Amino acid sequence: MNVTIGKDALVSLIKRGGLAALSDIAQTDSSSVGPIVRSIKLNVEDSRIVASSCNELMGIRYVVNKEDTEELTIESTGIVVVDAKDLLTWTDTQSDGTEISMKLTPIEETEALIPRNGKIDLVAKGQKGSVSEWSLDSFDPSKTPVVDFEEDSLAAFTMNGGVFRDDINKVAFSAQKNDYQHKYDNVLVQTQEEGRIAFVATDTKRCAVKFNNNSEGITGNDVKILIPAAMLAQISGILDESKDVTMSYNEESGKVFVRQNNIVARLSGPPKEAAEQYPNVLGMLNLSKYTRFLTISKKEMSKLLGGVAIVNKGNSLFSFDSAKSSLVVQTKSEGGSKRPLNNKAQLDNVEFDVKNIWNSSYILSALKEMKSDKIELHVVTESPRALLITGSDDDDFAFMTVKLSDSKYEV
Repeated sequence: MNVTIGKDALVSLIKRGGLAALSDIAQTDSSSVGPIVRSIKLNVEDSRIVASSCNELMGIRYVVNKEDTEELTIESTGIVVVDAKDLLTWTDTQSDGTEISMKLTPIEETEALIPRNGKIDLVAKGQKGSVSEWSLDSFDPSKTPVVDFEEDSLAAFTMNGGVFRDDINKVAFSAQKNDYQHKYDNVLVQTQEEGRIAFVATDTKRCAVKFNNNSEGITGNDVKILIPAAMLAQISGILDESKDVTMSYNEESGKVFVRQNNIVARLSGPPKEAAEQYPNVLGMLNLSKYTRFLTISKKEMSKLLGGVAIVNKGNSLFSFDSAKSSLVVQTKSEGGSKRPLNNKAQLDNVEFDVKNIWNSSYILSALKEMKSDKIELHVVTESPRALLITGSDDDDFAFMTVKLSDSKYEV
């Protein structure tokens, strides 16, 4: 294998085709196959390079066609499997406009647990005559997992890539970071009537939903797909925001596919039964169950909560007083290590008294995802345990957080 490619094109190829290898799951894999999981496979053909990588949750393939770029010259074909992070780090340090040649020198090795098929010699030649040379081990391609990217699947919907990325990011913050049962570390994608799609995430203490009303090709109502939030967020980050993306799924294998032009990602989510057993977040966020008690500017609410992390990044006591038209946010530190912080604001329209303990950092995270300048706060008047936040001019996003127990406060 002998190929020359521009720095920018190679960086793009590694970040896309090597996404699974660069993920946290791969980078922390301490198993005997860890070196393979952290590697990117580059299959150089006559007229293109096919880059791919795979971890336990995701396989990804990215194709660079020779006819689509002037930065690619293919002298000879072949396959190399090299550490994705090492290759990306070295490539990224090269100056702009650099041309990088990659040449495989074959090596026969059979006794190693993960045998090598050679070493890849890297030479970077800058525009001003600078040269950087390095080499990386290339592992035996036959030891890499076989991922079927052409598996039969039923298209669920098609939408703009930039919108897809934004919708995922608006809810992914509410997913649990590490759920060993892999139930609450997912994003639920659910199709609804009239071309509407709901993106939902919850960690049981908070939940967020983002509706999209401009999707195409929806195959049916109430299709529910659970997808690992971390993987989905990473995939959405490498998509072209100007082009459409299609999501499809295979009911038998449980695999979910995300496709856009030369990118195909295959995700392994929880079994179908898990999606059916997922909490009815859309029901919990049904606005008809709540009563609005305050409209406030997002800027003012953010300012009230902005400094509480100095004392405690978690819970605060929120006291809304209708008679005084005020809100007091009281925050106490763990173990009394810092003096309590009281932030107070005079408001115009507190409809009725509400006093409860909610996580201020959760609310701040939700405010960052809201596009409306004014927000509305709602509770169920009979039992105001849950706080629902919506935007006055933003009817496609909603956030809810539940009352928390904390002995530091009197409610």
